[in-house]
Amino acid sequence: MLDEWKMMTRTAAFAAGNFLSCLSLFLYIHINELAWHPTSPTRLVPIDATRANPELIIKLSRESLKTDRPKEKELFITVSEKWLCKSVRLGNKMCMLSSAIATAASRNITFVMSQSHRPCNWIIQLRQLFANLKFVKQIPSTVVKKWHTAKENGPYLYSKIPDGRNVSITGYRQSWKYFRSKEQQAAIRKAFTFTTRYENFANQNLAKARQSYIHIENPILIGLHMRIGDLVTVKSGKRLATKAFYDAALYKAFLHFNKSPAIIFVAASDSPKLAKKMLSDAAEKYNIFWSSGTAFEDMATLSKCNNSIISGGTFGFWTAWLAGGVTFYNANASLPDSPFSRRYIESNFILPSWISVAWV
Repeated sequence: MLDEWKMMTRTAAFAAGNFLSCLSLFLYIHINELAWHPTSPTRLVPIDATRANPELIIKLSRESLKTDRPKEKELFITVSEKWLCKSVRLGNKMCMLSSAIATAASRNITFVMSQSHRPCNWIIQLRQLFANLKFVKQIPSTVVKKWHTAKENGPYLYSKIPDGRNVSITGYRQSWKYFRSKEQQAAIRKAFTFTTRYENFANQNLAKARQSYIHIENPILIGLHMRIGDLVTVKSGKRLATKAFYDAALYKAFLHFNKSPAIIFVAASDSPKLAKKMLSDAAEKYNIFWSSGTAFEDMATLSKCNNSIISGGTFGFWTAWLAGGVTFYNANASLPDSPFSRRYIESNFILPSWISVAWV
């Protein structure tokens, strides 16, 4: 029995020795191949120094095969909750969000949203309007308060957002120059994908527009946003677009599309009674369909038109930007020598490809 045990021990030792010899030979060949490879990730010592040292061969082989690299610290960007929850309307919220989303896309960092113990109503509503905002990671506001705050120099100026740190941005950020690249624009369009509720409303609303002019095949849908509301009473220096602007804009669009009888103007306003009164004469010349939804529903509807006419403001900007196509804009949006005219820079707000409509 003892002899059999000794024989088994010798056999195991012999097998182990052969295994180590084969392993050393394999690693020796592997190291030789790596030493000559121009893209070898590890600087190897001369082969002669390894021949008598199997342990060194194993060590160098393991190092040469490593693919793990230390991960860079994940950085975040968000919109200051104080600003996102301000008592300003939807278009301004979209400007704030878009500047942060575009920055995240171009720098490969993470866009997040701040989360308080009691979230503001605006954040809830934005998530109800835009489907993909529901999936955005939320960071406690107590953490966000410790981040760097990036202020803007002016609402219509492009203010550089610092890199290399966690950032909470403030300001209105009313400039298309925050999202110039295709990559940034794609990220914003993805973020501003409407939820099923508003997507369905827009499709049904435009189906009604086509049904209203059933004799028209393949209609050209031109979204017409008429901002009136606060501009009637607030003396901010923003010029209220009057009947003269809409007459000029409708006619310019009509000419642009070669006086096509297939044009349907899909109109929406924050003051529908006044808006319809302004367009009472135009309704006898053109095909006009009125969208009678909420602000969110009108945003979804106008953004799905082929082209746009906008009278001013950020709401109109976003309906036109999301729609794409041809956009006709109010070239006289500010009153001369007013506080607004001194800070409004049209080239920062209006896209270069958009067509101006002068009317005063």
